[in-house]
Formats: sequence, structure tokens, C-alpha cells
Amino acid sequence: MKYLINALAIITLIGGIYVWDATYRYELYSSCKGERIIQTFYRTDNQQQAFSAHFDDKNWDFPQYSDIARINVAKNTPVLGYLFSHNLSAEKRKKLLAFFRNPNHFTWQKKDLKASEYDIQIRFYDSKNRQIGKIWLCSSCAMCKTVPFTPDVKFGNIKPESMKELMGIVN
Repeated sequence: MKYLINALAIITLIGGIYVWDATYRYELYSSCKGERIIQTFYRTDNQQQAFSAHFDDKNWDFPQYSDIARINVAKNTPVLGYLFSHNLSAEKRKKLLAFFRNPNHFTWQKKDLKASEYDIQIRFYDSKNRQIGKIWLCSSCAMCKTVPFTPDVKFGNIKPESMKELMGIVN
């Protein structure tokens, strides 16, 4: 009986760690873009023109919040990614925000990836340590996904020369 209880405790612990890790690394909540975003950017004959019209619009800045106290970079690997994450310096925070607010770093190519296909996660926190934004980044295929939405990253494809610059910032 003692072995059965120990086995159940270990299985429960492993299951709990798995659920916590999946919650941390993936987007388990609704990823609906919202009616305002759909109306503005997706229900139009020319999406590129709709996106371009809102470049440099402060209402759509990433992460749409001015109080960014900390940016955390982690590998998108189970458990270990979180344990070996690091925070960016103030200088690198400024460079990273400028990078994602500049549409010249991105192309119009579309490609959808699952959350598990991205290899880096970048999380943005405010001064109260609340998460206010998240970026999933695939360094091998030069794709990213941002939450909250921003038109500046277009459809998430990063230009090759810009990808080198980005990797220099996050490493």
C-alpha cells in the first residue's frame, strides 16, 4: 500500500509539473484577436494597406504598455527553459522594444507555427511583476508571434539581416 501511495504521489507531482510547464510555455487561453483588430486589419480587401496605415501608431505599439520593468528571455523547452532564463539589461530592453516597433524588420510572408515550434520565449513584465506581453520566436525559420497584437510585425516573418540583429539582442 505504501508503494501505491508513493507512486500516486510521484505521478501527481509529474503531472502537476507538466501542467504548470504547459501553462507557462504555451498560450492556453483564448487567442481571439478581438473585434476591433478584426475590423481594422482583417476585414479589408487589402490587408497590407490596412497594416501599413497603422505603422508608428502609438495605439498599436507593442506591448501597448509604457511601464516595462523587466524583459525575460527563455528557451521554449520543458521545465529547463524557465530555470535557465535571463533578464535583459536596460539597454537591451530599449533595443528590443525598438526592434519590434519597427516594421522595416519584417516581411509580408505568412507562416503559421504551433507554440511548440518556437524555440525562444520573450516575456514582458511591468513594475508590479505582471506579464504584459509575450513573444514566441523561431530562430531557425525567422518567425515570431506577439501577444498582444501589433501591426508593426506584419505577419511575423523577420528579415534575415534583422534576425541576426535580434539574436544579438536576446542572447
